[in-house]
Amino acid sequence: MKKPLIFRSQRYGGDLAQRDNIQYEIKYSQWVDGKTPELPYHVTRWDRINKDHISTERVRRFATPEAAAQYCQEMYEGKIDLSALRAEIQADIAERESKRNKAERDGAEAFKDVLRQKGIALPDFLEVEKLWDTMNSDSRSLLYREAYPLNDRTEEEQEQRSGFVQQL
Repeated sequence: MKKPLIFRSQRYGGDLAQRDNIQYEIKYSQWVDGKTPELPYHVTRWDRINKDHISTERVRRFATPEAAAQYCQEMYEGKIDLSALRAEIQADIAERESKRNKAERDGAEAFKDVLRQKGIALPDFLEVEKLWDTMNSDSRSLLYREAYPLNDRTEEEQEQRSGFVQQL
């Protein structure tokens, strides 16, 4: 067994150990994807000579800093296959990217379906959008008022509004 890693506390909430120009850091994440994680700790490994970085933030998480420190010790001793860990991380990245791409494609298809239902061709829509972007805000406001008239207001509210506008 190699010498145990000795972690020192960092001010910003992580613990750091260094051996043979490799830094092992235990980090605490209060939020992951907008939620509080059940396993808040993860490990990063920095090889300062080869400029190599591995983070287990998405694939391996730990309940306690002691469990994360044990994992770092196993990495230091060579019990953890780093190439397998890298492959797992790359697979996770590819899976998240494919989910994101699928969501983007689905959103684009849904939008195109709405345009088709309205009888608008996509190139025509993009041309109109470009023209809309060149208009100033007063012109846009005028078009909004024409498209969405304020007929749902009572006569009293309309008089109050017109009086207020005349005061300006």
